[in-house]
Amino acid sequence: MSITKAQLDAINQGILDRLGSTRSQLEPMGTSVLAEVMQNVAQKIVDELEVSLREKKLVASKNLLQSIDPTDMQESQNGVTINIKMARYWEDVEFGTKPGKRVSVDALVKWIQAKGLPVRAKKGMTIDQARWSYAEAIAGKIYKKGTIKRFGYKGSGFIASTLSPTAINIIAQSIGDAMGRQISIFVSTEGE
Repeated sequence: MSITKAQLDAINQGILDRLGSTRSQLEPMGTSVLAEVMQNVAQKIVDELEVSLREKKLVASKNLLQSIDPTDMQESQNGVTINIKMARYWEDVEFGTKPGKRVSVDALVKWIQAKGLPVRAKKGMTIDQARWSYAEAIAGKIYKKGTIKRFGYKGSGFIASTLSPTAINIIAQSIGDAMGRQISIFVSTEGE
C-alpha cells in the first residue's frame, strides 16, 4: 500500500485522530473533518501550482500566482467540492494563445512594466508611448503566431505538469474511500 504526500501531511497534522469525533465536537471548527482534509489537500495543490509557475519562469506581475485561491468549498451530504480559482487568463498560460486571437494591448503594457522589459523611445516619443508601441507589436505577433514560443506555442502546461487527472483521481479516491464520501476537485477561473 502506498500513501501520498497529502495523506501523510493529513496524518501528521492529526486530522485522522478526529475521525471518530461526533458532529457537535466538530461544529466549533465550522467544518467537517472531510472538509478540513480537503482544504489541506487543496492548499498542497496550490503550493505545487505556485512551484510549477516559478520553475517554468511564468511569474511576471505575480497576478496569476497570487490569484490561485482554494477557498471556494461546498459541502453536502454526498461529499465535498473545492473549486480552485485563478485569474481569468490561466488558460492562456496553460494552453497558450492560439493564432488569430486578439489580446489586450493594455494588459500587455502592464505585463511589460511588471516584467521590467527595457523600452527605448524614438525621437519625440515618451516612454509610455514607446511601451504602448511595443505592446502593440507583441499583440500583432501573438495574433499571427500565438504565444509562448519556448513551449512550442502550445502553452506552458503548468497545471497539467502538476495535476494529472490520475494524480487528482488518486487523491480523491483515497480520501473518499477513507471517509466513505465522494470527493470532487475542479480548477476554474475567477467569477465562475
